[in-house]
Amino acid sequence: MTIKSIDMQVLIPKVNEVSRVQQIQQQANTNQQQELAAQMAQAAVKNETSVNELPAGEKAVIRDKPGEEKDRNKSGKEDKRKNIENEDNEGDNETLVGRNIDVIA
Repeated sequence: MTIKSIDMQVLIPKVNEVSRVQQIQQQANTNQQQELAAQMAQAAVKNETSVNELPAGEKAVIRDKPGEEKDRNKSGKEDKRKNIENEDNEGDNETLVGRNIDVIA
C-alpha cells in the first residue's frame, strides 16, 4: 500500500501526538498500580497492628470453676438416665421396640 505525499504530510505530525498519548496512558496505568500497591500495604499494616474486637454478644464469659462443671455433668447424666428409665417403664411395648440392641459374641 502506497502513501501519497499529501497523506504523508498529515501523518508525520500526528505520529508525535499518538506516541505522546500512548506514553501518557502507560504512565497512568503505572501510577494506578503503584497507588493500589500503596493502599494494599497500608491495609496490611493496619490489619497487623489492629486488634479485632468481638461484638458484645459473642464475648466468652467464664462463670463456673472447672471442677464444678464435671460434677454438674455427672449429675446431669444421671438425671437423663433416670428420665429414660422412667419413660421406658411408663411407655407401652410399642415404644420400647428397637430401643435396646442385644449383641451376641
